[in-house]
Amino acid sequence: MIRINLLKNATEKRRPGGPRIRKFLGAGGVLAGAALMGVCGFWGYQWYGARSKQARPEVKRIVSQDLAPSSYANANMVEEVVKEVNDSRLKLRESGVLDLPYDQLSFSEKINYELLFTKDVCEMLSRIIPGGIGLKSLEINDFQTIYAVGLGPSRDVIETMLTSLKNEKVTVLPPPYSFVKPAGKDGYRFAFSCKTQFGLNLTDPLVDGSLARLPSREAITTVFDTFGKLAGKNNITITKAPTQASCEKFGNYYRSLYQWSGTSSYKDFVKFVLSLYDAKLMGALKRCALVAQSAKTVKIESQIIVTTKE
Repeated sequence: MIRINLLKNATEKRRPGGPRIRKFLGAGGVLAGAALMGVCGFWGYQWYGARSKQARPEVKRIVSQDLAPSSYANANMVEEVVKEVNDSRLKLRESGVLDLPYDQLSFSEKINYELLFTKDVCEMLSRIIPGGIGLKSLEINDFQTIYAVGLGPSRDVIETMLTSLKNEKVTVLPPPYSFVKPAGKDGYRFAFSCKTQFGLNLTDPLVDGSLARLPSREAITTVFDTFGKLAGKNNITITKAPTQASCEKFGNYYRSLYQWSGTSSYKDFVKFVLSLYDAKLMGALKRCALVAQSAKTVKIESQIIVTTKE
Protein backbone atom coordinates (compact mmCIF):
# COMPACT_ATOMS: atom_id res chain seq x y z
CA MET A 1 0.00 0.00 0.00
CA ILE A 2 1.30 3.38 -0.92
CA ARG A 3 0.93 6.20 1.65
CA ILE A 4 1.17 9.72 0.58
CA ASN A 5 1.98 12.37 3.21
CA LEU A 6 0.04 15.30 1.87
CA LEU A 7 0.94 17.57 4.76
CA LYS A 8 4.65 17.11 4.21
CA ASN A 9 4.63 17.94 0.54
CA ALA A 10 2.13 20.79 0.72
CA THR A 11 3.50 24.25 0.32
CA GLU A 12 2.07 26.97 2.55
CA LYS A 13 0.50 29.92 0.72
CA ARG A 14 0.94 33.12 2.61
CA ARG A 15 -1.24 36.16 2.14
CA PRO A 16 0.21 39.56 2.13
CA GLY A 17 0.35 40.96 5.65
CA GLY A 18 -0.30 37.55 7.23
CA PRO A 19 2.53 37.66 9.74
CA ARG A 20 1.46 41.11 10.99
CA ILE A 21 -2.05 39.90 11.68
CA ARG A 22 -0.76 36.98 13.68
CA LYS A 23 1.52 39.24 15.53
CA PHE A 24 -1.28 41.61 16.28
CA LEU A 25 -3.53 38.83 17.42
CA GLY A 26 -0.83 37.41 19.51
CA ALA A 27 -0.25 40.68 21.34
CA GLY A 28 -3.90 41.90 21.80
CA GLY A 29 -5.89 38.76 21.33
CA VAL A 30 -6.87 38.46 24.95
CA LEU A 31 -8.25 42.00 25.16
CA ALA A 32 -10.12 41.75 21.88
CA GLY A 33 -11.66 38.44 22.89
CA ALA A 34 -12.76 39.77 26.20
CA ALA A 35 -14.35 42.78 24.55
CA LEU A 36 -16.14 40.61 22.02
CA MET A 37 -17.46 38.33 24.73
CA GLY A 38 -18.68 41.32 26.69
CA VAL A 39 -20.62 42.71 23.75
CA CYS A 40 -22.13 39.32 22.97
CA GLY A 41 -23.02 38.79 26.61
CA PHE A 42 -24.75 42.19 26.91
CA TRP A 43 -26.93 41.69 23.84
CA GLY A 44 -27.65 38.14 24.85
CA TYR A 45 -28.85 39.28 28.27
CA GLN A 46 -31.10 41.90 26.66
CA TRP A 47 -32.57 39.31 24.30
CA TYR A 48 -33.15 36.83 27.13
CA GLY A 49 -34.83 39.48 29.30
CA ALA A 50 -37.18 40.46 26.49
CA ARG A 51 -38.10 36.84 25.91
CA SER A 52 -38.66 36.29 29.62
CA LYS A 53 -41.07 39.24 29.87
CA GLN A 54 -43.07 37.89 26.94
CA ALA A 55 -43.16 34.41 28.40
CA ARG A 56 -44.22 35.40 31.96
CA PRO A 57 -47.54 37.24 32.47
CA GLU A 58 -47.22 40.43 34.44
CA VAL A 59 -48.47 40.06 38.01
CA LYS A 60 -50.43 43.05 39.35
CA ARG A 61 -50.24 43.64 43.06
CA ILE A 62 -53.22 45.41 44.62
CA VAL A 63 -52.92 46.98 48.03
CA SER A 64 -56.28 47.02 49.82
CA GLN A 65 -57.28 50.40 51.17
CA ASP A 66 -60.04 48.88 53.33
CA LEU A 67 -57.92 48.00 56.30
CA ALA A 68 -59.50 46.02 59.11
CA PRO A 69 -60.66 48.38 61.85
CA SER A 70 -59.02 48.43 65.21
CA SER A 71 -60.57 46.23 67.86
CA TYR A 72 -61.33 49.46 69.73
CA ALA A 73 -63.31 51.02 66.88
CA ASN A 74 -66.69 49.61 67.87
CA ALA A 75 -65.98 50.21 71.53
CA ASN A 76 -65.26 53.86 70.86
CA MET A 77 -68.40 54.16 68.78
CA VAL A 78 -70.56 52.69 71.55
CA GLU A 79 -68.83 54.92 74.08
CA GLU A 80 -69.68 58.01 72.03
CA VAL A 81 -73.33 56.98 71.67
CA VAL A 82 -73.64 56.30 75.41
CA LYS A 83 -71.99 59.64 76.16
CA GLU A 84 -74.40 61.41 73.83
CA VAL A 85 -77.42 59.76 75.44
CA ASN A 86 -76.16 60.61 78.94
CA ASP A 87 -75.50 64.21 77.93
CA SER A 88 -79.01 64.51 76.49
CA ARG A 89 -80.54 63.05 79.65
CA LEU A 90 -78.50 65.48 81.77
CA LYS A 91 -79.79 68.44 79.75
CA LEU A 92 -83.35 67.20 80.15
CA ARG A 93 -82.83 66.83 83.89
CA GLU A 94 -81.48 70.38 84.12
CA SER A 95 -84.66 71.65 82.45
CA GLY A 96 -86.73 70.19 85.30
CA VAL A 97 -88.70 67.75 83.11
CA LEU A 98 -87.39 64.46 81.82
CA ASP A 99 -89.28 64.62 78.53
CA LEU A 100 -88.94 60.98 77.48
CA PRO A 101 -91.50 58.28 76.60
CA TYR A 102 -92.46 55.96 79.43
CA ASP A 103 -90.66 52.95 77.94
CA GLN A 104 -87.37 54.89 77.75
CA LEU A 105 -87.31 55.78 81.43
CA SER A 106 -85.06 53.98 83.88
CA PHE A 107 -86.50 51.70 86.56
CA SER A 108 -86.57 54.40 89.26
CA GLU A 109 -87.86 57.03 86.82
CA LYS A 110 -90.75 54.77 85.77
CA ILE A 111 -91.82 54.24 89.37
CA ASN A 112 -91.91 57.99 90.01
CA TYR A 113 -93.69 58.62 86.70
CA GLU A 114 -96.37 56.07 87.61
CA LEU A 115 -97.13 57.81 90.91
CA LEU A 116 -97.95 61.03 89.04
CA PHE A 117 -99.65 59.63 85.94
CA THR A 118 -103.33 59.26 86.89
CA LYS A 119 -103.28 62.62 88.67
CA ASP A 120 -101.85 64.23 85.52
CA VAL A 121 -104.61 62.63 83.41
CA CYS A 122 -107.40 63.87 85.70
CA GLU A 123 -105.98 67.39 85.78
CA MET A 124 -105.68 67.44 81.98
CA LEU A 125 -109.28 66.29 81.50
CA SER A 126 -110.46 68.98 83.93
CA ARG A 127 -108.74 71.59 81.76
CA ILE A 128 -110.08 70.49 78.38
CA ILE A 129 -113.63 69.22 79.03
CA PRO A 130 -116.12 72.10 79.16
CA GLY A 131 -119.54 72.13 80.79
CA GLY A 132 -122.24 70.34 78.82
CA ILE A 133 -120.02 67.45 77.76
CA GLY A 134 -120.48 64.16 79.54
CA LEU A 135 -118.18 61.15 79.48
CA LYS A 136 -119.83 57.75 79.08
CA SER A 137 -116.59 55.84 79.56
CA LEU A 138 -112.95 56.52 80.31
CA GLU A 139 -110.04 54.09 80.14
CA ILE A 140 -106.49 54.77 81.32
CA ASN A 141 -104.03 51.99 80.54
CA ASP A 142 -100.42 51.09 81.26
CA PHE A 143 -99.35 54.68 82.05
CA GLN A 144 -99.38 55.43 78.31
CA THR A 145 -102.86 55.60 76.72
CA ILE A 146 -106.20 57.31 77.32
CA TYR A 147 -109.49 56.43 75.63
CA ALA A 148 -112.74 58.28 76.21
CA VAL A 149 -116.26 58.18 74.78
CA GLY A 150 -118.91 60.82 75.45
CA LEU A 151 -121.72 63.07 74.26
CA GLY A 152 -121.78 66.78 73.47
CA PRO A 153 -124.55 69.26 72.56
CA SER A 154 -122.88 70.44 69.33
CA ARG A 155 -120.04 69.61 66.98
CA ASP A 156 -118.40 72.99 67.66
CA VAL A 157 -118.16 72.35 71.39
CA ILE A 158 -116.63 68.94 70.79
CA GLU A 159 -114.19 70.25 68.18
CA THR A 160 -113.06 72.97 70.58
CA MET A 161 -112.42 70.31 73.23
CA LEU A 162 -110.41 68.19 70.79
CA THR A 163 -108.35 71.23 69.78
CA SER A 164 -107.55 71.86 73.45
CA LEU A 165 -106.61 68.21 73.82
CA LYS A 166 -104.14 68.45 70.93
CA ASN A 167 -102.41 71.32 72.73
CA GLU A 168 -101.68 69.05 75.68
CA LYS A 169 -98.75 66.65 75.95
CA VAL A 170 -100.53 63.88 74.09
CA THR A 171 -100.74 62.53 70.56
CA VAL A 172 -104.36 62.18 69.40
CA LEU A 173 -104.83 59.17 67.14
CA PRO A 174 -106.74 59.63 63.84
CA PRO A 175 -110.07 57.97 62.90
CA PRO A 176 -111.40 55.44 63.64
CA TYR A 177 -109.75 55.81 67.07
CA SER A 178 -110.95 59.42 67.37
CA PHE A 179 -114.14 60.78 65.77
CA VAL A 180 -117.23 62.99 66.05
CA LYS A 181 -120.57 61.63 64.82
CA PRO A 182 -124.23 62.74 65.01
CA ALA A 183 -126.19 61.03 67.79
CA GLY A 184 -129.75 62.13 66.93
CA LYS A 185 -131.57 63.92 69.72
CA ASP A 186 -128.59 63.49 72.03
CA GLY A 187 -126.46 65.85 69.94
CA TYR A 188 -123.09 64.40 68.93
CA ARG A 189 -121.18 61.37 70.01
CA PHE A 190 -117.42 61.53 70.17
CA ALA A 191 -114.42 59.42 71.04
CA PHE A 192 -110.76 60.22 71.39
CA SER A 193 -107.78 57.98 71.85
CA CYS A 194 -104.35 59.35 72.60
CA LYS A 195 -100.87 58.41 73.66
CA THR A 196 -99.46 60.44 76.51
CA GLN A 197 -96.18 62.36 76.48
CA PHE A 198 -96.25 63.91 79.94
CA GLY A 199 -92.61 63.38 80.79
CA LEU A 200 -91.37 63.15 84.36
CA ASN A 201 -91.55 66.36 86.36
CA LEU A 202 -88.37 66.14 88.44
CA THR A 203 -89.37 69.16 90.54
CA ASP A 204 -92.52 67.46 91.85
CA PRO A 205 -92.23 66.87 95.64
CA LEU A 206 -93.37 63.26 95.24
CA VAL A 207 -90.48 62.38 92.91
CA ASP A 208 -87.72 60.51 94.72
CA GLY A 209 -84.91 59.27 92.49
CA SER A 210 -83.37 57.21 95.32
CA LEU A 211 -86.66 55.34 95.96
CA ALA A 212 -85.99 55.75 99.67
CA ARG A 213 -89.71 56.22 100.41
CA LEU A 214 -90.73 52.85 99.01
CA PRO A 215 -92.22 50.57 101.66
CA SER A 216 -90.72 47.21 102.57
CA ARG A 217 -92.51 44.01 101.61
CA GLU A 218 -93.64 43.55 105.19
CA ALA A 219 -95.24 47.01 105.23
CA ILE A 220 -97.37 46.58 102.11
CA THR A 221 -100.49 46.10 104.23
CA THR A 222 -100.13 49.67 105.51
CA VAL A 223 -100.34 50.89 101.90
CA PHE A 224 -103.75 49.26 101.46
CA ASP A 225 -104.93 50.42 104.87
CA THR A 226 -104.30 54.01 103.75
CA PHE A 227 -105.85 53.24 100.35
CA GLY A 228 -109.07 52.02 101.99
CA LYS A 229 -109.32 55.00 104.35
CA LEU A 230 -108.88 57.51 101.52
CA ALA A 231 -111.48 55.69 99.43
CA GLY A 232 -114.01 56.00 102.27
CA LYS A 233 -113.26 59.70 102.79
CA ASN A 234 -113.92 60.40 99.12
CA ASN A 235 -117.18 58.44 98.81
CA ILE A 236 -115.66 55.53 96.93
CA THR A 237 -117.57 52.33 97.59
CA ILE A 238 -115.20 49.37 97.33
CA THR A 239 -117.12 46.47 95.81
CA LYS A 240 -114.07 44.22 95.48
CA ALA A 241 -111.12 44.60 97.83
CA PRO A 242 -107.63 44.73 96.28
CA THR A 243 -106.54 41.19 95.39
CA GLN A 244 -103.04 40.30 94.27
CA ALA A 245 -102.86 39.23 90.61
CA SER A 246 -99.10 39.01 90.07
CA CYS A 247 -95.71 39.80 91.56
CA GLU A 248 -92.39 40.35 89.75
CA LYS A 249 -88.94 40.83 91.19
CA PHE A 250 -86.52 43.42 89.80
CA GLY A 251 -83.20 43.27 91.63
CA ASN A 252 -83.95 44.20 95.23
CA TYR A 253 -87.48 45.37 94.42
CA TYR A 254 -90.87 43.68 94.01
CA ARG A 255 -93.67 44.89 91.75
CA SER A 256 -97.02 43.61 93.00
CA LEU A 257 -100.18 44.08 90.93
CA TYR A 258 -103.60 44.16 92.64
CA GLN A 259 -107.09 44.31 91.15
CA TRP A 260 -109.98 46.14 92.75
CA SER A 261 -113.37 47.60 91.83
CA GLY A 262 -115.86 50.09 93.21
CA THR A 263 -118.46 52.76 92.46
CA SER A 264 -118.57 56.54 92.87
CA SER A 265 -119.32 59.70 90.99
CA TYR A 266 -116.76 60.92 88.47
CA LYS A 267 -115.99 63.97 90.62
CA ASP A 268 -115.42 61.82 93.69
CA PHE A 269 -113.11 59.56 91.73
CA VAL A 270 -110.99 62.59 90.74
CA LYS A 271 -110.87 63.75 94.37
CA PHE A 272 -109.80 60.26 95.42
CA VAL A 273 -106.93 60.27 92.90
CA LEU A 274 -105.74 63.67 94.13
CA SER A 275 -105.93 62.52 97.74
CA LEU A 276 -103.67 59.52 96.93
CA TYR A 277 -101.13 62.00 95.59
CA ASP A 278 -101.41 64.31 98.61
CA ALA A 279 -100.89 61.37 100.98
CA LYS A 280 -97.77 60.34 99.00
CA LEU A 281 -99.15 56.83 98.73
CA MET A 282 -96.53 54.54 97.17
CA GLY A 283 -99.07 52.90 94.85
CA ALA A 284 -99.98 53.77 91.26
CA LEU A 285 -103.20 53.13 89.34
CA LYS A 286 -101.98 51.11 86.36
CA ARG A 287 -105.42 50.72 84.83
CA CYS A 288 -108.67 52.55 85.38
CA ALA A 289 -111.85 51.77 83.46
CA LEU A 290 -114.79 54.03 84.34
CA VAL A 291 -118.24 53.34 82.86
CA ALA A 292 -121.23 55.58 83.56
CA GLN A 293 -124.08 53.71 85.30
CA SER A 294 -126.26 56.79 85.74
CA ALA A 295 -125.89 60.55 85.69
CA LYS A 296 -124.13 60.45 89.07
CA THR A 297 -122.59 57.01 89.32
CA VAL A 298 -119.68 55.36 87.53
CA LYS A 299 -118.44 51.81 87.85
CA ILE A 300 -114.70 51.50 88.49
CA GLU A 301 -112.55 48.55 87.41
CA SER A 302 -108.95 49.21 88.33
CA GLN A 303 -105.48 47.85 88.95
CA ILE A 304 -103.00 49.27 91.42
CA ILE A 305 -99.29 48.44 91.33
CA VAL A 306 -97.21 48.71 94.49
CA THR A 307 -93.41 48.63 94.40
CA THR A 308 -91.69 47.46 97.56
CA LYS A 309 -88.09 46.89 98.57
CA GLU A 310 -86.46 43.98 100.41
